[in-house]
Amino acid sequence: DYGIVQLSLDDNKLGKPVDLYNRPEVITTGLQSYGQHALSAGNHLLAIEITGANPKAAQSFMVGIDLLQLGQAIGALPKDATGKVLNFDFEKGTLEDWTADRAAFTGQPIKGDTVVARRADMQSQHQGEFWIGTFEKSGDQPIGTLTSKPFVVSTPYASFLIGGGAQPETKMELVDHASGKVIHQSFGRGTENMRTVVVDLSKHLNKELTIRLVDNARGGWGHINFDNFRLHASQPGPLSQSDAQIAIDEY
Repeated sequence: DYGIVQLSLDDNKLGKPVDLYNRPEVITTGLQSYGQHALSAGNHLLAIEITGANPKAAQSFMVGIDLLQLGQAIGALPKDATGKVLNFDFEKGTLEDWTADRAAFTGQPIKGDTVVARRADMQSQHQGEFWIGTFEKSGDQPIGTLTSKPFVVSTPYASFLIGGGAQPETKMELVDHASGKVIHQSFGRGTENMRTVVVDLSKHLNKELTIRLVDNARGGWGHINFDNFRLHASQPGPLSQSDAQIAIDEY
């Protein structure tokens, strides 16, 4: 709706105010992420305050809420076979533990939410300070891949954040290190807002996998957003199916 709203948890503000105005029609924001918070047992108060309205909007001061999703587990960063913790949340501010091929991942990772600075209708919804966003440095023209060091699957579940283009050319792949087989792939959804993906890795326990980020598209939405790959001992949210590449029939 048309309001500007501020969320808070137990009287502590969650992020910045969100301006819900959009032209030419009212749209949803998509899933908004407000980070990780330690909650003790007992009651807690989530508050939504309407602080104003966009000057271009009808001064209706309205807001609508559709879904509140809580996750249980923060999870752990994966380790390699030597026990080294890997930089899979990019919080080192570098591409340590990753290998970039071609130009799409030049200048990564991105610091802060550069999405909201260039368009008011979307956010990166990244975790921490740093994330991968291949549009943010050079737009949609460069292509390339970013491949992680192998990590050991030490727990049954994994989660990560992904956004960007909704096509097979902009995707995240989990690859069996020994065989080279892709065991999972996820695409964006045509929005900068990253969503959480949860993957069941129970069939791959104690194996080594690699993460491969692919930006092989040019033109509109020819980019990928990615952040915060973690492992979990228990299922941290609804499971996500592997996105399927649609095969083109030939007649």
